Amino acid sequence: TSEVMRTVYVAVKHMGTSFNSIEHMIDVQEIHGVDLGSQCKSRHTFTNMVASISTTMHNRLLEHIRNSPFPLSIIVDGSTDVANNHLLAILIQTLEDDMPMNYYYALVKLETDESAESQTKALIDKLTEDDIYQAVQNKIVSFVSDGASVMTGKKQGMATRLKKEFPKLISVH
Repeated sequence: TSEVMRTVYVAVKHMGTSFNSIEHMIDVQEIHGVDLGSQCKSRHTFTNMVASISTTMHNRLLEHIRNSPFPLSIIVDGSTDVANNHLLAILIQTLEDDMPMNYYYALVKLETDESAESQTKALIDKLTEDDIYQAVQNKIVSFVSDGASVMTGKKQGMATRLKKEFPKLISVH
């Protein structure tokens, strides 16, 4: 199991591999003589492993945000899925070993629509839920988004709304 977990971890963390590709990576490991057993070859098992790794990585990111002295940026984009659910994708960029690193933080379902108010509320609620709002408020330097008016509008855009929460914020298109 540990060999499969390491394989899945490398696939997810360093290669952005899909679930379909993980099965092929397992096959290659076995061709090269690694005995992976027979219990870890189902999509269900891969899904559980990726979920476990994802939870661990998310918790490490939260601890890093709470405890590191490094500045951070929030990168967002809105989307709608095939079921017409409005979503906000949130990435966080900060430093790790003096190198800028982008981390997937969350994909948040918006309660109502894709308005700047709804997106701003979803972001603030997620930061609060994860108990990192105060740390982000102290460390945030920029907000990055596409040029949509809902994101960068000078009067009611998300960047303008976030500047009220985070006064040091610089908005980048």
